[in-house]
Amino acid sequence: MKLKPKGRRIYRQRTRFERLRTFRSNTGAVITTLLLVGVLGFVGYSAGGPVLRFLQERDILRKPGEAKETTPPVQMETTGEQNGASEETVQEAMLTETDLMTTEPMETMPSVALEAPELRGYVIPVTSLTNETALQAALDVLPADATHVFLPLKTEGGYLYYATMLEDVNRSSTVRAVMPLEDIYEIVSDRGVEPVAVVNALEDNVYPAEYSLAAYRLTGNDAVWKDAAGDNGKEWLSPFSDLTHDYLSELMTEMVQAGFTSFEIEGLRFPTFPESVKTQLDPACTAPDRYTALVNVIETMQAAAPDGVFYIGIDGMDALRNQADVLTASDQVETASLLVTVNRATQENTDLLRSLSLVHPTILVWDGIGVPLEESSFVQYMIMEDTPDAE
Repeated sequence: MKLKPKGRRIYRQRTRFERLRTFRSNTGAVITTLLLVGVLGFVGYSAGGPVLRFLQERDILRKPGEAKETTPPVQMETTGEQNGASEETVQEAMLTETDLMTTEPMETMPSVALEAPELRGYVIPVTSLTNETALQAALDVLPADATHVFLPLKTEGGYLYYATMLEDVNRSSTVRAVMPLEDIYEIVSDRGVEPVAVVNALEDNVYPAEYSLAAYRLTGNDAVWKDAAGDNGKEWLSPFSDLTHDYLSELMTEMVQAGFTSFEIEGLRFPTFPESVKTQLDPACTAPDRYTALVNVIETMQAAAPDGVFYIGIDGMDALRNQADVLTASDQVETASLLVTVNRATQENTDLLRSLSLVHPTILVWDGIGVPLEESSFVQYMIMEDTPDAE
């Protein structure tokens, strides 16, 4: 076969323009490559740290300088009974370890020793305040360890067992005894004990019956609310009334002027409102924060006796029934101690009653039962022989 003859290869020299264009094309490719490498390097460096930490936190990679942990093999028994016991034990151990890992530490209250003031007090009956002879007789049988004598000057129902100087009160049926406050204070203090004025603040049905502006009122017709229908119904002193605050402040002022410096405030509670009447009352009467009205009452009485020592009296049964308004209120004010009443119905719960507050110490008030020998601070109701029962 005849081969085609090869011709001479002809070379053409590139122009200057073509050489410049080739140089630019090559240079641009190199620069683009370098930029791409730089971008990928930056992105990899930025993302690498978090990814590395993630892998280390999940124990997929070991942290630098951390030795690899080795877990010794678990030897399992071969018998069926032993296998079952071992499997159950392992499952319980795994559950316990899981709970410990997933459960956050429980916040605990600070351990603060609430030391109660040294107090051995005795509550005399109201009949001992009817005259000087009865009061002296009560003090004659006072135990030798007594440090305080509690005098029920304003009692449940709203009655006063002293000769008040308030004209508007004297015109009502409130006053049940006529001894002047100055005489009561002097007779008790002369025995070397501290007189404590006991004031039942709000369990008062007498004053609001005379002065309706101090009572709970219905919003629809502004009528006075009573706790029962007909003649059996009684008015209650309302902590929301300005007249209530004025009345309690005036009582405190005359007690201070008579010399009293120690006070127990009790009866700090709301009546039990029937469901049918709640919508007719001021919403504040049943609001969750209604305890602030009790705080205001306490502060009003403390303002009238700025140098006084105050105790807050709480009925133990009310506390066990979770009537917590007075407890919440007492934690908001300054007080020397809570005085919590214990009787035969509540004596099985004394440990619980001692721990009602984490803010104030608690002293138990023993009503109708003996004081345990281990009690260093206490208050006890005195029982007088041949003395009519208190109201």
